[in-house]
Amino acid sequence: MITRDTFSPFTPFISMDEGYRKRMAERYSRLTASQKPSIPLCLNCNQPSYLTHVCGKTGFYHNVQGNSRTVCGVPIDSEMRQVSGSQLVDLISKFRIKWEKSRVGKVLIDESSASLLQSFCQSIQWRPSVHGILYGTFRESEKIVEVHSIYEVEQICTGEGLKEELDSRISNVDNLAKLLGFQRVGVIIAHCSSPGQPTVLGEELLWAIQSQSRFGEDSVIVTLTPDADNESTHVEAWQASQQSVDLFRSQHLCRSEHPGCVHATTAVEIAESLEGKRKADSTSSSHEIDVAWLIAPIAVEAFRSPVLSNLFVRIHRLECQPPSVENLRVFMNDPKRRQLPFLEKVNDFHLLIYLMEQLLDATVDIPLLVHAIQTKDMESVEGIKLIIDSCCDIL
Repeated sequence: MITRDTFSPFTPFISMDEGYRKRMAERYSRLTASQKPSIPLCLNCNQPSYLTHVCGKTGFYHNVQGNSRTVCGVPIDSEMRQVSGSQLVDLISKFRIKWEKSRVGKVLIDESSASLLQSFCQSIQWRPSVHGILYGTFRESEKIVEVHSIYEVEQICTGEGLKEELDSRISNVDNLAKLLGFQRVGVIIAHCSSPGQPTVLGEELLWAIQSQSRFGEDSVIVTLTPDADNESTHVEAWQASQQSVDLFRSQHLCRSEHPGCVHATTAVEIAESLEGKRKADSTSSSHEIDVAWLIAPIAVEAFRSPVLSNLFVRIHRLECQPPSVENLRVFMNDPKRRQLPFLEKVNDFHLLIYLMEQLLDATVDIPLLVHAIQTKDMESVEGIKLIIDSCCDIL
């Protein structure tokens, strides 16, 4: 007879019958790969969906497709058996477009990076548009974004709009930025804004929202646009609303046929005002959302990055030859920097990209070189210095 005292805290665990264990093992071995228990992986980021709610590649919520139903015109999770009145009100409010104040107070952008990008855009008459990724830091206490470097994304035309992942260098540049202590802090857009055309186009806003969804709510949008005479450039900073990010993550936002709008797959309630007033005079249901409702302005200032320079030739620019050994030789032998210590001369974001792509190993040499730059340890990179000096004819 089994009593309560039979299994005391000190009773050893009784293993199951060995024959039963073998039968279960044989049964498991006969299962096909699809029948065996497994953890589902996201097809885009190749990570278990339970680790993060948002896919690191697309910026969408994991497992959102085919997992919703509609109640009163609002999509909800199909696993919700009952929806209370307060829950329904909260769901409906997500589809009432509201303008939101920016969460970042100021953007500081490296003046040399912005100036060189502006000069290039002027040389091509601001056509086509130039898009770039901002790398820097975020000062949480002051709500300030510092942009230390800009990487200009290789322009590859597709019928689906701008896709940064088509640039084969993106992952290596991201890794280099992490080694330098930077993170993605937003995107930059440079294009000629025609009269009546918004500063940020709908397609560009979707790219910025995707970046904000993937890399954090502190991401910003910086725009460069010329004046009517093409003599001066307007530099402005913006931030997408958290509501727009939530709608994007749920896959409710996509490209619109109207340049100044984004398309909502579910009808949303949009406030209408006269003469740009903040207070709404009326509301209407629509699938087209004006970009102005989804972005808020931020103060922007120029500063000089104290961490590194950004003067070397860009790895890719439209109608420009990629940098060569000759560019490296000219850069290293420039009279202004020829007498500088080696680690100071190579402390340039775009030079490091070139070295990573053409001369050095991205997984071994570049981390070693960046660490030497940060610690001023010249002895560990004597071999790398010899390689670069031989290319530049420096003896």
